[in-house]
Amino acid sequence: MGGAADIKSATLGNMLLGQSETLPILEIVRSPVKFQFHQDTTISLTGFGMKWSLNHEISVDSWKQITLKKDSILSGKPIQGGFRSYLCVAGGFEAVPFDDAHGTDLRLGLGGSIRALKKGDLLKINVLDSDFEQSFDATENHILKRPSIQKHQVANDPNQNQTKNLNHDQISANLDSKIQSDTISRSSSWRISHELTSYAAQRTIRILPGPELSWFNHSEVHRFMKSSWKIDSKSDRMGIRLQDGFTPTMPSKEMLSTVVFPGTVQITASGPIILFVDAQTTGGYPRIGQVCSVDLPVLAQKAPGEEIFFEWISIEQALRLQESEQAKLAQIKSAISLH
Repeated sequence: MGGAADIKSATLGNMLLGQSETLPILEIVRSPVKFQFHQDTTISLTGFGMKWSLNHEISVDSWKQITLKKDSILSGKPIQGGFRSYLCVAGGFEAVPFDDAHGTDLRLGLGGSIRALKKGDLLKINVLDSDFEQSFDATENHILKRPSIQKHQVANDPNQNQTKNLNHDQISANLDSKIQSDTISRSSSWRISHELTSYAAQRTIRILPGPELSWFNHSEVHRFMKSSWKIDSKSDRMGIRLQDGFTPTMPSKEMLSTVVFPGTVQITASGPIILFVDAQTTGGYPRIGQVCSVDLPVLAQKAPGEEIFFEWISIEQALRLQESEQAKLAQIKSAISLH
C-alpha cells in the first residue's frame, strides 16, 4: 500500500503538529465531509480542493496548526483547484497496521480503516505521550510561536552548498481574523506560505527517459511529448490514465514483465498510464519515461479532466530538484521546532 497519494501534503500536515511524518492521517478525495470532535483536538489541514469551516460559519485556513474545542464540527466542501486534502491530528489516528504501514487498500480491504469511511464512523486518536501533551498545555507553546529566523544550509547544487534565510517567503504570518475563541482555543499565528503550497496549479510533469524509450519512433515520441493530456475518469491510486494526446505506436518487440515504480509511464494499446502510489511492482508494457519524484504530489492533485504536459528532465536535474525539496522540508521542520 502506497500511503498518502500526495506525500508532500501529508508530510507537512504531520510536521505542522511537531510529530512523526509517518503517523496515520485521513486522505479526503474531493467529497463533502463533516467531523465532530469529542474532545479538544489539535489539527492541521493540508492539501487542496476543499473549503473548510467550523460550526458551519467560521472559515478555517489550511497549512497551519489549530486546536479545536470539544464538540466542534469541522466541515469540508469540495472546490476547484486540487483533488486531495488531508486531516492530521496530534497523536495520529488509530489505524490497523498492515505490512509495516497504516494505509488502507480499498481493493483488498486491508490496513488503515479497512474500508472507506462512512457517516457515523467513530475514529480514535492515539494518546499523546506526556512530553507532547505538556507542550500543548504550555502557555508558551514552541510549536505555535512564530519561529525566529535563522540560517540553514540549502543544497541547490549538489556540488555547492548555499546558505539561505528561512524568511517570510517560506513561512508567513497570517492569522485568520474570523477565528473566534469560543470555537478555537488556539491557532498558530503563522502558516506555510503560498510559495511552498502552490504546486497543485502546476501542469508540467517532468519525466526522465524510460528504459524502452529507444523502442519508439523518434518523431512519434516528439509528438507524444508535445501533446496536451487529460486525466481520464478511470484513473485511480493504481494508475493515472491519460487521454486526448498522441500515443506512439506500440513496439513490435516482445516485452517481458519487469520492475516498475510509482511514476513509471507505460505505453499501452489504449493509451499512456502513469503508475501511481498503489501500483503493482512489475509490469509488461514498455516504459517510455519515469516521472520525477518531486512531481508525484502534483499528479496527486489532478482531477479527472484536468490537463497536463510532459517535459524531459535529466537525472542530474531530477536529483537537484529532489535535494532542493528535501532542504525546504528540513527548513520548515526546523523552524516549527525552534523555541
